[in-house]
Amino acid sequence: SRLDDNINVGVKRGGIELITQVIRDPNTEPDVLAEACAALQNLALLEENLPKITEQDGIRLIISAMKKHPMYPNVQKKMCGVLQNLAINDLNKVMIAKEDGIKLIIFAMDTYLTNSDIQLNACGALMNLALNDFNLEQITKEDGIKAITLAMSNHADKAGVQKYACAAIWNLSVNDNNKQTIAAEN
Repeated sequence: SRLDDNINVGVKRGGIELITQVIRDPNTEPDVLAEACAALQNLALLEENLPKITEQDGIRLIISAMKKHPMYPNVQKKMCGVLQNLAINDLNKVMIAKEDGIKLIIFAMDTYLTNSDIQLNACGALMNLALNDFNLEQITKEDGIKAITLAMSNHADKAGVQKYACAAIWNLSVNDNNKQTIAAEN
């Protein structure tokens, strides 16, 4: 496909290293930063690129940028999206949690309640992150269930938000305590 061809060209030219340099630069404008993360989001769709992104310290850089730019919804949206794709990998799930990624994803959800794009990407990220027992507990501890159900309520007309939110709830509900919390959530 055209996307796969473009992804491969970017990797062959050292695109991941170049993109992470843009994210690493403290003077990068938020709009440029968001697009750099969008590029990483697409590159992360190829499993073979995941280790290349982590070798470039991609997860730490993304989370650091989320912390630095909390008031830029486009940055938060793209960061949640790239974390969603990176969290497909089990080692990345652990690293994202270790770097406070779960807390930042939920913070973005709480900050931008009416932004369906952020809610979509954040629910997708939590959906993937919840497939790890430690992360499942951390998502619950950080009020992630409440954030997910709120996203469902606020964006009832958005099929993508509903899909990822339901999948996240499904993954979180493997824990018996979470079943009670989910059932009681308004």
